[in-house]
Amino acid sequence: MLNFVALRTETSKVRDQIRAVKETLRETGQLRVTWHTYSSLSEFRHRATLLCAVRAHHRGKVHLARKQTLAQQKEMIESCWEEFQLAEESAATNTSLSVG
Repeated sequence: MLNFVALRTETSKVRDQIRAVKETLRETGQLRVTWHTYSSLSEFRHRATLLCAVRAHHRGKVHLARKQTLAQQKEMIESCWEEFQLAEESAATNTSLSVG
C-alpha cells in the first residue's frame, strides 16, 4: 500500500521547485541563465513524472500511455517505488510493484 501523504508531500515539493525555477527564467533583466538552471528544471520535471507514474501505477493506469506500457512504466518507477510504501507493510512483506 502506498503512503499517499508522503507521495502528495513530495509532489507538492517538486511542484514548488519547478515553479521557482520557471519564475527565475521569466524574470526580466536577468543576466545569462546558466545550464545549471535548465538542468535542475529537467531533473524536477523527471521527478514529477516519476511521482505521477507511481500514483497511476498504483491505480493500474499508465501515466504516459502514448509512450509506454504498464510493464515499461513498472521498470521506470522501480527506483522510487519503495520510497512511498507504508513502513509496516514494507517491513512485514517484500512489497512488489503489483497493481492494486
